[in-house]
Amino acid sequence: MPIMVMCWSGNYILERELYNGTISGMSLDGKHFFYVNPLEVDPKASKEDPMKSHVKVQRAAWFGCACCPPNLARLVASVDQYIYTVTEDAIYADQFIGNETTFDNGLTIEQTGNFPWSGDVQFAITAKKTVKTTVAIRIPAWSRDHYAVTVNGQPLAVELDQGYLRIKRNWSGTTQIAVTLDMSVQMVHADPRVKDDVGKTAIQRGPVVYTLEQADNGCQLQANTLPVTPAFTVTPDDQAFAVPIVKITTTALHTDAATPIGNLYGTPATTLTHKKQLTFIPYFAWANRTPGEMMVWVHQM
Repeated sequence: MPIMVMCWSGNYILERELYNGTISGMSLDGKHFFYVNPLEVDPKASKEDPMKSHVKVQRAAWFGCACCPPNLARLVASVDQYIYTVTEDAIYADQFIGNETTFDNGLTIEQTGNFPWSGDVQFAITAKKTVKTTVAIRIPAWSRDHYAVTVNGQPLAVELDQGYLRIKRNWSGTTQIAVTLDMSVQMVHADPRVKDDVGKTAIQRGPVVYTLEQADNGCQLQANTLPVTPAFTVTPDDQAFAVPIVKITTTALHTDAATPIGNLYGTPATTLTHKKQLTFIPYFAWANRTPGEMMVWVHQM
């Protein structure tokens, strides 16, 4: 039985780490690894700037003396320990990961769905004998304003308690709980004290952070600017990578200097701005194709 005691904020951070920082450290073939997970990459800068030489544009193969890759494998292999938190009077569902778990009190929870691509998650809670306890389901911060829950097909309206939906009852037989989370595309902004991210936004859908990659969008990614209210199109894609993903497209403005300045600083004779379609892929999937530029934080008007 998995037992892991964590606070709600810790589980929110863990969710973001699992779907982004953790799995991006390993290539989709499972044989190549990053030691750093940058949020922006320029192959020329990584090659020629000594201050950026540690920022790689491709993951390296197994190291003769590997430190971090085994820790990554250890976390992935123990992810079942982070799904639930068990206390004397409650079972907390912290992560939306498919599993079937039987607890010491006799309750069995089977969790199914297609998370993180779909926000529809089902819990089948079975008790052979009556069990009096609370089942608490975490509602992620990114879905706090829009979510729905039904119990045996009936809508459930319960106020959240520290980010959890608490359902206290005498459980018997099998109870079906369906959770629908908000999977709309969201624009994330950094605290303005993070000076490098002022005037920029990052794209997120569910727990997954997205990025631009040169393979889809060409070079000069920094020349793209999103409008204030971009329109996003969400499309499943099972061809681009070795695993199915969901990609996001939108229209941005791309700026080109039609006449080169010539010097480091100056005024270009002509500046052209044209509309350009951008394709965002999950951050964890970058650097699995042709090496090139990558950018998470994108300029916004």
